[in-house]
Amino acid sequence: LLLRELKIIAPDVRDDILSALGTNGLARLLRSRMGTVSDLAGLHQVCSQGFMSETLGRLSLEEQVAILSRSRLGEIGTLMEYRSNAYRASYERFVQRDLGHRLAGDGLDDIGKFIVRLQRVPGDGQRLSAEACELLLENDLTARVGQTDVKRLALLLLAVGSAGAKYPERVLAQAGQREAVEKGLD
Repeated sequence: LLLRELKIIAPDVRDDILSALGTNGLARLLRSRMGTVSDLAGLHQVCSQGFMSETLGRLSLEEQVAILSRSRLGEIGTLMEYRSNAYRASYERFVQRDLGHRLAGDGLDDIGKFIVRLQRVPGDGQRLSAEACELLLENDLTARVGQTDVKRLALLLLAVGSAGAKYPERVLAQAGQREAVEKGLD
């Protein structure tokens, strides 16, 4: 992101660009360029909290949810870990509308990162990560778990375990892998 580089080498130029764009212009760019959480994270690095708050206020709740929907789960988890207060309403709508589908199709690695990062959300991490685990368990994990290697499965089990001690066993049982893992441990 050009603004990130300008923050380091020419902060005055960065400030001029942000002033010229304004919060409306920045919101328009996020809409027209199909912004993602990665774009938001970059903007948080170069814009003041007030400027970002005003920019987000120019985006509707549905536009913010669309940004989350276009992003990787791990990135969404990181956003929530560090900026949950700014995105709480859009994240809750994302959970209602899209998270179940994403957990059904996204890679187990990214799902694991997402759950671990949600666990770290100040004050609300346990609830958010447990909610994600419950939604994950609504999906048939048999094929995906059966096609993954032991290391990736172990990382997923560690991730869901961060949300609660009951989740690793439930994931294995739901995926039909509990007996296979027990045999492997013998």
